[in-house]
Amino acid sequence: MILSWGDWLSDRVSLAHSSLIVGTVTTGLVLLLQPTGALQPLELLAFDQLVGWQTQPYSDPRLLVVAITEGDLQAQQRWPIDDGTLAQTLQTLQQYQPKVIGLDLYRDLATPPGSRALQASLAAPNIIGIQKLPDPATERVLPPPTLPRDRIGFNDFVVDPDGVVRRNFLYARLPSGSVYSLALRLALAYLGVDLDPGPSVPSPDPRGPLPLPSPLKIGQNPLQQLRPYSGGYARIDTTGYQTLIDYRTALVAEQVTLSQVLGGEIQESQVRDRIVLVGTTAPSIQSAVLTPYSATTPTNPYEAGVLLQAQLTSKILQTVDQQQPILSFLPLWLEYLWIGSWGWLGSALVMGCYGLGSLFAGGVLAGLSLSGLSMVAFHHNVWVPWVAPELSLGLAMVGMALYRAIYTSFHDVLTGLPNRVRFLDALRYRLQDSNQPDPPGVAVLFVALNRFGLVNDTFGYGGGDRLLLQVRDQVKTYLHPPYTLARVGGDEFGVMLPYNPWDTSSQQVIQLAEAIKHCLEQPFSITNAKQSVRINTSIGIAFAQADGTYNAEDLLRDAHAAMYRAKVLGRSHYEVFAVGLHAELTRRMDLEFDLRQALDRNELKVYYQPIWDLRLQQLAGFEALVRWWHPQDGFMSPSEFVTVAEESGLIIPLDQWVLEEACGQLQLWRSKLGPDLPLILNVNLSTKQFSGGNLVTSVAQILERTGLPGHYLKLEITERVAMDHEKGCIDIMLALKELDIQLSLDDFGTGYSSLSYLCSFPVDTLKIDYSFVSRLTQSDADRIIVKTIINLSHDLGINVTAEGIETQEQLRILQQWNCDYGQGYFFSKPLDAAGAEQWIVKG
Repeated sequence: MILSWGDWLSDRVSLAHSSLIVGTVTTGLVLLLQPTGALQPLELLAFDQLVGWQTQPYSDPRLLVVAITEGDLQAQQRWPIDDGTLAQTLQTLQQYQPKVIGLDLYRDLATPPGSRALQASLAAPNIIGIQKLPDPATERVLPPPTLPRDRIGFNDFVVDPDGVVRRNFLYARLPSGSVYSLALRLALAYLGVDLDPGPSVPSPDPRGPLPLPSPLKIGQNPLQQLRPYSGGYARIDTTGYQTLIDYRTALVAEQVTLSQVLGGEIQESQVRDRIVLVGTTAPSIQSAVLTPYSATTPTNPYEAGVLLQAQLTSKILQTVDQQQPILSFLPLWLEYLWIGSWGWLGSALVMGCYGLGSLFAGGVLAGLSLSGLSMVAFHHNVWVPWVAPELSLGLAMVGMALYRAIYTSFHDVLTGLPNRVRFLDALRYRLQDSNQPDPPGVAVLFVALNRFGLVNDTFGYGGGDRLLLQVRDQVKTYLHPPYTLARVGGDEFGVMLPYNPWDTSSQQVIQLAEAIKHCLEQPFSITNAKQSVRINTSIGIAFAQADGTYNAEDLLRDAHAAMYRAKVLGRSHYEVFAVGLHAELTRRMDLEFDLRQALDRNELKVYYQPIWDLRLQQLAGFEALVRWWHPQDGFMSPSEFVTVAEESGLIIPLDQWVLEEACGQLQLWRSKLGPDLPLILNVNLSTKQFSGGNLVTSVAQILERTGLPGHYLKLEITERVAMDHEKGCIDIMLALKELDIQLSLDDFGTGYSSLSYLCSFPVDTLKIDYSFVSRLTQSDADRIIVKTIINLSHDLGINVTAEGIETQEQLRILQQWNCDYGQGYFFSKPLDAAGAEQWIVKG
């Protein structure tokens, strides 16, 4: 089985680095798509919407439009209007001293009567006429023949593919000379400034305008030239000098009708020192064009050509006055960076958000932010692409989500290591090679952290996560390629590495396990405070068999079985898998299943081992011990099934059952043999009880149900539990003491820091571990330890119980040192309830 492409990629690119890669790739796709023009319709639609949002009612006081309306056409009874009527119009306007008059009407042919009068009117120096530029598809319309070249402007508009006019065609060079737009001629004449058209260039195409290489300036004010990919455009024809039309209002200038001018119904203030544009606004003439206002006024989306000329003239004047600069756009490289930044942001959002809710909210917020920034930029006269970055943002989020899904399918999100699925895939791939002639062997190390649950309980899951990251880094320092390190469980790591079964490399695998075990015994700092934590590990080692029949699941299973065996042997052990470990693991699983049923079927029994008062020579109480008679296997040793109960979590219901059963039995004896029965009942508590969180409540409820007074109960806590749960353990002990319960520290002397914390624990009794008692007559060191513990305890006001007494000599020595209580087979083995009751009766 070969590795899939997703496996290969996710192994080589970290989730963090992939964010940058996905953002770059999606941006590249958008930038490749943009020049094709596929996004241009959407970008132009966004442009129109932005224009509609910022429309303002504004009338430029420098302009007046003389509109030839439908009513005027009806009054004249003809179109085009005759030269005499037009001459009369110009003469009337000239009486009020306009600064310049723009005649937005074609007058290349005479329209009598009154042609001589019109020629005389056109001779005025402030009259500017129009022409239509040469176009291969249409016939050229010439200007009035009597006008000089410097008083002629073209009225051509640049229409986008969707039929909307968004661009202003200002200037071009023809082989016959430079040509100006009507709006540009009017603005220059009004301002009395000249045009700087830049250096001349040779004509590559004598049939049309020439491209302009340099910025166009009116005085000292440059006009930004439109490029083929400016703003949201893609591959547009930018012949001549084109700029964007900075639409701001549909009410660009005051209007009067032709009839009002001819009838003398206008005032001097409406004309004096203004730019007067004469043109038709009658719909029947069909001279109107679509503008971006169609997005906001769908009932009347067209604008007459003369009004559009007024719009352009006003914008040029505003640009020169620096009151409102003309609409501009970003350089191409900056547009690319703008689009790319949203792609990178989209992939980063997916990296940083967990859960569909937060991801959706982040995406919506990013989209709204992009829209808001585009609107703000447009309001400040800069048109930036909107659709392309939105697409880049969305594609990056989708792409990163897909990559993250692939990545998290094969990797642990916290550590970035391969997970169990990916580890098994790599193991299968390696085992395929091992089935070839002269194969390299495959070894698997299964590393489990002991006491990891305690770290989570003490420092929270954040502390546990930091510990796992440090463990990952520590283990990596001991590994050399080729290897695979994976997180195969919550606190479990797997290591796969090759070895040669015919040389010493298998011993190197064992040495590696020892090195990992020792390095993980060092203190880890997982908090900001100067507080460290120590852990230990259990490591299982499995080697692939040489017969080639091993599969990945079996090899990992065997390594896990060896790890389990190492954990049973004690802390900080490693174990090499051997035949029988799998059977042992299966046996433990069966035992766990049977133990669950035993709790339900009441197969467990509580036995009571007497505790003897060594000073008064009388019965002081009992220790409650659980026993199990398995239906098939008979008597089951507690050391066998209690370990399984602790690992499976069954120890909590088991402990509670033993506690309630024993308390009920003692209360039964008190009611039967007398309420003043001076017996103390000792019951053991496991580590799990202290991490469960409801121990005190559970004990209080059991005492209430059984009716046993708290001072008859003594709970035994092992020294290891007290050390592992130091702060929490003390709080629980104090709460138990409030229930009038006595406390005993069990297995004392086997820990590593008992004496330093002994004063902090509110215990009544210390139980000396049987390992010290059994060697009293054999080891002087053990005799000194036991005697020291007894003296120290008495000095602290704590009584002492020695467990595991089996000989008369052990008893004599303990009595000589004033040990308070004794327990062991010398007095009695654990008894069932009936046998224990006979002890009580006999006294």
